Amino acid sequence: MHGLTADTDNDMSQFTKTSNTIALCSMANFINAADRVIMPIAIIQMSAQFKWELRAQGWILSAFSIGYICTMVGTINRLLIFIFIGYMLV
Repeated sequence: MHGLTADTDNDMSQFTKTSNTIALCSMANFINAADRVIMPIAIIQMSAQFKWELRAQGWILSAFSIGYICTMVGTINRLLIFIFIGYMLV
């Protein structure tokens, strides 16, 4: 009986870790989507406050997009390296 309890506890611990990871990824995705929607709206008032021209506004909005792309590429590279090393170790 004691062995069954240990397996159940281990399975529950793994489920909790997986649930936490999914929750954190979902939250990051929500923040990313909210930022994409809010930034073009916020740039209007920021450009009035800081006296930015259209060209500067374009560079600022592009910087956010480039940041998202770099983050995704870095994550994909790390994932591919992890998968490749995992297969090499097996």
